[in-house]
Amino acid sequence: MFSKVGKIFERIESDNSRLRYWLLAFFAIIFIRNFLEGVMEADHSLVSGNFFFIEFPISYFVLFLTLLIILQFITREKSATISKVLVVLFSLLLVVPVIDFIATSGEGYQLRYLRGDSTYLFGNLATNFSQGGSIGQRIEITAFGLLLLAYIFKKTKSFLKTLAAGAVSYVALVTWAALPSLLYMLSNLFFIDPIGASVYGSSSTFAAKVLDAYITQELVTLLAILIMIVELAVLLAISDKRRFDFFKKLVRPLRLMHYIMLASFGLFLGFYTAGGLGFELHDYLFSLGFLLSVTLMYQSACIVNDIFDRDLYARVKIKRAESHSQELKYLAIFLAILSLLLTYPLGYGVFVFMVTFASLAFIYSAPPLRLKRYPIVASLSLAVSALMVVMAGFAVFAQDAVVEFFPVEIAVVILVVYTLGTNYKDLKDVELDRKSGVYTIPVLLGEAMGKVVISALLVFAFLLVPLMLGISDLWPPSIVAAGKG
Repeated sequence: MFSKVGKIFERIESDNSRLRYWLLAFFAIIFIRNFLEGVMEADHSLVSGNFFFIEFPISYFVLFLTLLIILQFITREKSATISKVLVVLFSLLLVVPVIDFIATSGEGYQLRYLRGDSTYLFGNLATNFSQGGSIGQRIEITAFGLLLLAYIFKKTKSFLKTLAAGAVSYVALVTWAALPSLLYMLSNLFFIDPIGASVYGSSSTFAAKVLDAYITQELVTLLAILIMIVELAVLLAISDKRRFDFFKKLVRPLRLMHYIMLASFGLFLGFYTAGGLGFELHDYLFSLGFLLSVTLMYQSACIVNDIFDRDLYARVKIKRAESHSQELKYLAIFLAILSLLLTYPLGYGVFVFMVTFASLAFIYSAPPLRLKRYPIVASLSLAVSALMVVMAGFAVFAQDAVVEFFPVEIAVVILVVYTLGTNYKDLKDVELDRKSGVYTIPVLLGEAMGKVVISALLVFAFLLVPLMLGISDLWPPSIVAAGKG
């Protein structure tokens, strides 16, 4: 029996279809499962769009990546090879709604996350979901587990490694199934307002009650996306170190820190404008998700700029970093998608501001508009981009009320100061700008006079801050900054 199963695994591994087709097959399986779950389980209706297209696929993909990393660590097999086997094993998801439908004479089960205290969770861990799972789920988990153990043993020929990998995989499954309960326990242990308190029958403040329905759905999705991004990075690092090192070289930490500070300022402003008194667990996680979204989108924008600058460098015969244009294009798109995906659980307002930020970054760097070629227009577009990041951070807590409550004076200061102050970046690569038709201030006025004008604009920008905000305490640091400028 074991030898026959082993031969099946070998046939799956030897399939020469491209990995992208296997991944498409995986998501096809997930979408079919979502459909079957909706019509055959207790609700007997179509799964809502949020769950069908976003939350369920991401959750299953996180579990897929978790198992892939565990198996790659234990078996030392290539990730592409293991992925093929996992896709086939995940097809067992399709039998759950069918078995439940038959076993309950067409009624089905109400499938949901495990919700309960530690005793309840450990009980499900020890008894294969006997308290919180359906008949179909228990059969699926048993079959999946046995096949997974067979595959691990075939690769390692070690009972100890097989049992260890199987135990870790099973604990990972139960942990994910119990994630809302675990979040509640964690927040109840360290924070004032426990997440999902009313769901679990405990007392909670008004803020926690208001957030209950939002937290149990959106926070779990955010965590799934965060974990997915980390796991993708880990897989790239262990599977393709050369490409991972190349991508690391694209990071610009100092410029990135500038946008992280803008994003943090927006979060701070939004939290206290919304009447926040102290950060709770969900505030930390939402903030982390937003900061990572800004990081990914900024890196995507930098890559887009690099792509067109590298083409430009080639035309003017200036040698720069090694070009991987096609690969960089895919990376820029992928990072932008991940960034926007992170905004999904943060709210529609955050999504809109980040899309606007991405759009401005594109027309700033890419033809046909390539706004970076024109003085004032270029710095103004950077100013609006900075404002979009701040307002996106504000929207994390203010949600759709961001336009109504965002301080107008702050917006004006950001636009004016950035438009005047960001021209300093044009002092480098003056010769390249001149050859490529980028009309910066140094190109138009000459390098010496351009430096004088840009320095004057920078000093003026610093001095405008306390004047426009009407805060006298800002004069000393503004004067110091202007003097250094």
